[in-house]
Amino acid sequence: MPTITIRRGPRSGGDAAAKFHADPPSRHVTPDPDHPDTDKPDGEVMWVNATGGRAQLWLPNGARVFDPAPPDTYTDIPHNGLTYKLKPKEELEKVGVKGNYEYSVFCSNVPFSEDGFADGNSPPNYDVP
Repeated sequence: MPTITIRRGPRSGGDAAAKFHADPPSRHVTPDPDHPDTDKPDGEVMWVNATGGRAQLWLPNGARVFDPAPPDTYTDIPHNGLTYKLKPKEELEKVGVKGNYEYSVFCSNVPFSEDGFADGNSPPNYDVP
């Protein structure tokens, strides 16, 4: 199953303050079992919270891609993962949702002076081929 892990990492330059990252920063997903980039044929995507604190996920265009649609607000990512299932391939093709979708993860255990958002591929994203 395609998995995106939100983890804590050091800032560049050896700064002790933590920075949170989406790993991988860009994830290729597909509901097609014959597609070579898929990790699991049922088209699920899992976000895992490995921050040691609270992390919340927001998928602003999630209703276009996932069924059932994720909430249109920040949702807690449990440490054992939060999974969303892609719509069937035929439905995705019919409505033309191929593209790159950005998402946002907020980590509450970031020092107050930081903005709390996990970095990725400016911002993190997933790709529907």
